[in-house]
Amino acid sequence: MADDAQGDDAIEGQDRQEFERHRREILGDLAPVGPMETALAERIARLSWQLEQAGQLENEALNHLIEKETSNPLAKLAESLLTEGVDLMGDDPETDPDLAVGRAVAKDFSGERVLERLSIYEEQIQSRLFTAMADLRRLQRTRRP
Repeated sequence: MADDAQGDDAIEGQDRQEFERHRREILGDLAPVGPMETALAERIARLSWQLEQAGQLENEALNHLIEKETSNPLAKLAESLLTEGVDLMGDDPETDPDLAVGRAVAKDFSGERVLERLSIYEEQIQSRLFTAMADLRRLQRTRRP
């Protein structure tokens, strides 16, 4: 079963050994007894892994958007035209490297909305995780006096 869990939950590019270590730690911490508790504990391990990965995906997407903003050929040209600390382009918000994050987010939110979708995905995982944790606690309370 551990091999199945690894194959299903560690997607391409992720460290399967790291997922398995995460899974073992979560199962050890939750100490499930019986098949229902084990199923819920496995779900919690999988969802907590997915939540962690969603955060990393969000960071990578933002980094990609920023890279697209800062690799703009016109911005590079403007940077090369700097002479003795004087920006010949002025303080143009469309080329100011200090505003690259803001430009990237603004463009994304007015276009593809990748960051927003990743945030919604993360919230959905978190909701399912909290539900599974509540279900496990409820089940464990009925077993323990």
